[in-house]
Amino acid sequence: MALKLLPTEILQAILIFLDSDTFYFASLTCKAWRRAALSIYTLHQQLRNVPESVIPTSVFTDSTTPEEIRTLFLRVCRTNIIGMRRGIELDSRQVSRKADGDGHAPIQSRPRHGIPHSAQLHGLTLTLNPSPTKSATREVHLSPSIFPNPHSVGSVMGHDKIRTLFMSRAFARFHFTLSRCRELVAVALGQKIHVYLLSPGGGKQLHVEGEVSDNSLDSVQRLEFVGGDELIRCEVNGVEGLYVLYLGYGRCKCDVHEVRSGFKAENQKLEYWENALRHVYLDSTRIEERLGGGLSISLRGMQLVNPSSTQVQACPSHGGKFFVGLLRQQSCKNMYALGAISSNGAVDIIQQIPSRPRTKSLLDNPETEKSITKSVLEQDRWNTENIPLAQCHNPVLSVSDDGRIMVIYEPPHGRLRGAIYVCSGYTTYSEKDVPEPAVAWPFLLSEIGHELETLYVSSEKATGNYVVARSQRHMMQWRLGRAY
Repeated sequence: MALKLLPTEILQAILIFLDSDTFYFASLTCKAWRRAALSIYTLHQQLRNVPESVIPTSVFTDSTTPEEIRTLFLRVCRTNIIGMRRGIELDSRQVSRKADGDGHAPIQSRPRHGIPHSAQLHGLTLTLNPSPTKSATREVHLSPSIFPNPHSVGSVMGHDKIRTLFMSRAFARFHFTLSRCRELVAVALGQKIHVYLLSPGGGKQLHVEGEVSDNSLDSVQRLEFVGGDELIRCEVNGVEGLYVLYLGYGRCKCDVHEVRSGFKAENQKLEYWENALRHVYLDSTRIEERLGGGLSISLRGMQLVNPSSTQVQACPSHGGKFFVGLLRQQSCKNMYALGAISSNGAVDIIQQIPSRPRTKSLLDNPETEKSITKSVLEQDRWNTENIPLAQCHNPVLSVSDDGRIMVIYEPPHGRLRGAIYVCSGYTTYSEKDVPEPAVAWPFLLSEIGHELETLYVSSEKATGNYVVARSQRHMMQWRLGRAY
C-alpha cells in the first residue's frame, strides 16, 4: 500500500534501474506503476537499452510523439516475448528403452517435431510396439520393392564419393514414422518412400510408393507426417549436403485438389498419397536458389510454418507459404530467419534472429549442465549470450501451431555445448507495415550436453502456456510463462 502512495517521480527513479522483464511486469501491477512506466522519460530509458539491431536509433527523433513511443515499446515486448522467461517450470524424467524378447533393440521413429514411436523389423514384417493408449501391436507387411535393386547398389558402391559418405554420416538406413491419426505408416530406405494403410481387420496390406530423388547417392535420413497428416517432411542426405523436402499438397482449398485434401474415409487417405507422394510441396534447395542471387547460400533445418486461416487467406498451393531455417553464407554472416514464399515463387525474409560472433562464451566449457534458473534468469535480456551462434550444420527448429513461438536447438560441436533458444514468431504475420525485416531477440532456455532426438513447441489449450519438450536419454518438458 505504501508503494502505491509514492510520487510518480520516485516510481520512475526505481523503474529506470529495472531490467526489461521486471520493468514489463512492474508496468502491469497497478495504475500508478503503469502511469509511471509508460511516461515518455522512463520509456526512453528502457528503449535505449535495447540493441540497435532491434530498434535503430533513427526512430528517436524530435517529432516522435508520446503515443508512437508507447506503441514502439509494446511492439518490442511482443516481438521479443519480454516477460516469457519468468516463471519457467521444468519437468524431467528418464526414458527407458527395452529390447524385445530376442534381445534386439527396437527401431525408433525419429520425428523432430512429434512424439517418437518404436517398432521391430523381422524380415519384411514391421511390428509396431504398443503405445501408452494402445495395448495391441500392429504389423506392416513391407513390399520387397522398398529395397534397392542391384543396379542401384552397384552404382552406389562404384561412386568415388561413397567412402566419404559412409565415413561421415549414416547412409541408406531404414526409417519409419506413424501418422497422427495412427492409420498410416511411412517407411523409407535410400531414396524410396512407401506409405502403408493399417487396416483394422488385418486384411490385405495396401500401400503406395514414391521416390524423393533419382540420384542413387541421396538417402532419406528422417521423415515425419506433418500438417494434419497431409504432408510428409523428409530430411535427405545428398552429395552436396542435407536438404529438406515436404511431399504432399497441404491443406489446399482450390478445386483441383479439394477431393484429395479433404479426405475422411480410410481408402481416401491412401488415394490422397498415391498422388501426393509424387508432389513436392516445398524444397529447401529451391529456396536456396531464390535467395542466393549468384551467391552460395545454404538453408539448414528448414521447417514449414502453418499460420491459421484467420492470418493467411491464400491457398497454400498458390502462395502464402512460410518457413524458418538457418541461412549459412560464405561471408560467415549466418542467421536464423523466417521467410515467406509468394505465388510467383519469390522469397522474402520477414524476420531475422540475430547471431553472436564466435568467441569464447559460457557454452565453451566442460562444466556440468547449468540449472534452468542460472542459465535463464541470471543473464540480462539483451546479453549476447542469449542469442545463437548460428554456426552448426544441422540445427533443429520448431514453431508452435499458432506461429507465435519458435524454438531453436544447436547441437554440441567440439567443446561447444548444445543449447535451446526461445524466440518469437509472431511478427511473421503481424508486422506487415514494417518495410525492413523485423528482428526478434531470443533468450537461452537451457544448455544441453548431448544430442536431442525430438524437439517441439505446442500450445496448451487449458492454460494457454507453451510447452517445449525434447527426448533422448531423458524427457524434458518446459512450461513457459505467457506474457500476453
